[in-house]
Amino acid sequence: KPKNNSIDENTGDIINSETGEVIEFAPKWRANYIKIHIDDTGVTAFAWMNPIEVIKTLNNDVELLGFEKIQKIFKQQMKLNYINLNKKNHLIFHISNIELGLVHIAEKDKIGYFLLVPAWTFYGSFEDPSLSPSSDFNYLLQTGTNDIQTSLLVINAIDGTVIGS
Repeated sequence: KPKNNSIDENTGDIINSETGEVIEFAPKWRANYIKIHIDDTGVTAFAWMNPIEVIKTLNNDVELLGFEKIQKIFKQQMKLNYINLNKKNHLIFHISNIELGLVHIAEKDKIGYFLLVPAWTFYGSFEDPSLSPSSDFNYLLQTGTNDIQTSLLVINAIDGTVIGS
């Protein structure tokens, strides 16, 4: 018999209806997302959190930068972001996923209004192999699993500006 899990409308967490325990924490930083929980019995929970309303389209067709250019920007920005941590060039970055999607950025001078912009998001982790694997530094930097993804960098796919890191 499938579980009838529920989703907390305030937090987006998936709750086991039998035990009341949180099965999966929702990412708190996302304003709009769809969350589907699937187990061996099928879909057990579905929620569309904070759906957005598109008011107008600024550009129907836009040209995106080639991925080679995005890669160069990624490498340059990662060096800048981690130069203080990487003084001995020991950091190793593990990129687990790269996504092209729409991200929302705040519209200037309009509180509560956002622009949806095509962007590349690079997910992964990093480590310093010169330190012991159990060091506090490596513990904080490595996820150790493939199911947790940390966004390392978000790059605007139209003009190459850095949206977030």
